[in-house]
Amino acid sequence: MTLTEIRTMRQTCRAKLEDLLGRTSSREMSTEETQLFNDLKAEGERLTSLESRYAVLESFDKPATSNGRPSLIAPPAKEKIAPSGWVDTRTGQSIRVLKPEDKLADLVQTEEPLSIGKTFRGMVTGSWDGAQAEKKAIMDEGTPSSGGTLLPSPLSATIIDKVRNAAVVSRAGAITVPMSSSTLAIGRVTGDPTAAWNAENGTITASDLSFDRVTFTAHTLAAIATMSVELFEDASNLDALIPEVLGKVLALELDRACLRGTGVAPQPKGILNQTGVTIDSTTFGANGSVISSAAPTGAVAWDWLAKQISAIWGVNENPNAAIYSARTAGELDLLRSTTGEVLPPPGSVAGVQRLFTNAIPNNLTVGTNSDCSEAYVGDFTLGMIGMRQEVVVEVSRTAAVGATSMFGTMGVAIRAYLRGDFQLARPGAFRVVTGIR
Repeated sequence: MTLTEIRTMRQTCRAKLEDLLGRTSSREMSTEETQLFNDLKAEGERLTSLESRYAVLESFDKPATSNGRPSLIAPPAKEKIAPSGWVDTRTGQSIRVLKPEDKLADLVQTEEPLSIGKTFRGMVTGSWDGAQAEKKAIMDEGTPSSGGTLLPSPLSATIIDKVRNAAVVSRAGAITVPMSSSTLAIGRVTGDPTAAWNAENGTITASDLSFDRVTFTAHTLAAIATMSVELFEDASNLDALIPEVLGKVLALELDRACLRGTGVAPQPKGILNQTGVTIDSTTFGANGSVISSAAPTGAVAWDWLAKQISAIWGVNENPNAAIYSARTAGELDLLRSTTGEVLPPPGSVAGVQRLFTNAIPNNLTVGTNSDCSEAYVGDFTLGMIGMRQEVVVEVSRTAAVGATSMFGTMGVAIRAYLRGDFQLARPGAFRVVTGIR
């Protein structure tokens, strides 16, 4: 295949997509048209990726430079993820830290785009027609000692990025620290130094910058999804469907662990149970209180959240987000002024992201009430999700999921697991308020 052929195929694909969009601009697409749209979109993305690779060959046709030396094949690509300054002390290798907008997939090198849909279809049906690259990548990875199939790095990165995108903690600002082994030790500041004005020839009083060491220990997070054999054989959108399904269920539990994890194996230790995090159990009273009530003082309307933000400011930290349950988000949306208008948040609250997740329960017991919830406020850019870069999957057409037999129901079970941990760079930058009814 030549670059000219690839570009011609891409232009043809684009023309077909434009024609489809023109024909359906004034109405909803049918099922067949939707499937055609997804197929053309996927084919266009594949051809675009191939074109960028084959374009490198054009550089060989460029003349030599004026000094007689051949020109470079291509200038070095600008790194999509900036160096973090972190170094693994055991290996001396740089650790790339991912911000929420970064992608783990950008750290993975691949010679040819791989399809998750083709990979899983081959694993389920045993047919690898049109998926030789995926089959080779699976075979090259080998089989983990624990069994299952180790997904090739590009596909693992795709699923992990889906998890990160769906996780509220990550969207709030938590960084992702790729782990190359089951443990990773880092240092963190536990006490800031102090400064003072000094007289001429006076002795400067020293103050200590306190550090301690925290260790990421990879814990296993697993999920099982079931689908029909017919769906695997016929569906054209497996590339989008499988990462979406697995990403959503894994992200919900990742959120719960990062916020409320007990730290007792096999769970990571979440913000609620981290040493140094302030737990506010008094603002909403001994038995909890609803947000819209007239009492207790400091818990009315937006007051309780403004109180948490100002308390974090008081320890020289800058909160950037608040996370609470979906029920709490609904209660806040219903706040009204005495004239019936929507009650906007004050400046301190308006300046932070306000996110919700179903990972925070609404049935916690506080005093005599068992319908309470909680909220997490802090600088979530100081939250760190340690993540191994491999996803292990197992596919079975005979296993039982609960009381359901995959063999008896013509079903397919996919078990996927990844490994990670959660730590805080500065626990004092976080507060948890309890007793929200």
